[in-house]
Amino acid sequence: MEFRRGDERRRRVLRDEMLTPSDSSDGSKPHEDGRGADSVSGRTYSDAALVQYQPRVSCVIPKRIWGMLAVLLAGGAAISGIELLYAKVLPLATPESVVSLVMLDLTTTGSLASWFATLTLFLGTLGCVLVYSIRRHRLDDYRGRYGVWLWAGVAFWVASFDAATHAHQALVPLLVGFTGTRLLADGAIWGSIVLAVLFGSVMIRLAFEVWSCRTATSFVTLAAISYVASAVFTHHQPLHNSVAMSEVITSTTLLSAHFSLLYAVLVFARHVYLEAQGERRSTRSAVPNVTAKSKAMPKRSASTNHTAPAKSKSVRLDNAHEPKTAPAKKQPAAAPVRAAQPESERPMSKAERRRLRKLERRQKRNGAESDV
Repeated sequence: MEFRRGDERRRRVLRDEMLTPSDSSDGSKPHEDGRGADSVSGRTYSDAALVQYQPRVSCVIPKRIWGMLAVLLAGGAAISGIELLYAKVLPLATPESVVSLVMLDLTTTGSLASWFATLTLFLGTLGCVLVYSIRRHRLDDYRGRYGVWLWAGVAFWVASFDAATHAHQALVPLLVGFTGTRLLADGAIWGSIVLAVLFGSVMIRLAFEVWSCRTATSFVTLAAISYVASAVFTHHQPLHNSVAMSEVITSTTLLSAHFSLLYAVLVFARHVYLEAQGERRSTRSAVPNVTAKSKAMPKRSASTNHTAPAKSKSVRLDNAHEPKTAPAKKQPAAAPVRAAQPESERPMSKAERRRLRKLERRQKRNGAESDV
């Protein structure tokens, strides 16, 4: 059955009315031209575009083990692919295509290895800022140790800039002229010394910060070992069998160090997030101990309050013989306490027994006088 153009438009309007919730806050209905009240008021997006319905920044942290394994495998595959392209594809290139495949060369600045190192370190900057945004809300950090993550973010950013531009090489002639020595043949080791002094201190401080997470500590240690190995293979040429192999080993160890450091930050970010959400118990927090003490204190105080009033009341009151001999007007305030605390709940004290004997003697004396 064919519909006319007006009928098709009316059918779409009816379908939109069926899909629109009927219990709207203002009770408005879609207009006849197919536009809703939100469109008339100037809104062109639904409520799903509001801030409270948007994903938070912490959603980028891998929460599950499978996500962390996927990140680890992706990083290993990227490093292996970059090294294989340099070792297998670049030697087979013709002289005409070498210029177009210069991005595969590990020694150039604009290569894939340089891009991967820059991207990895820049993601480390974002990870440090993310850890800082959660870590600064910890209750037992009285000395403000979370501030190290801002310094770590700055260090990651400077390292990413250096990985893209190799700016540390500009310091080599200045340091050689200032010290008057080259240490090695070309003096390039001065650049490595500067990087080790600047970023090594931050790395050591991060190792103390992530000590509560064993996985993050392991990857920080792996990153330190990889950096040392990369420096050794760079400045100690007799360890290399060939030029190509030396470049592959140096680049592999350096990229592995960058990625290990980034992975340590991601693992610690997951650790901090789960700890903040209460899904993981802190190993060095003092708050659980305070909570345990506060939970145990009411029991001891309740038992103390239960026994203390009994001793004080037993000394002052005589609830065993008041109904028999003493008139109610002599002790008006003791009546409600005696009613609330029966004789069977506590033993009689020595003072109460002495007073009992005194009242018995007085009762006998009063009875003897009445008989006379």
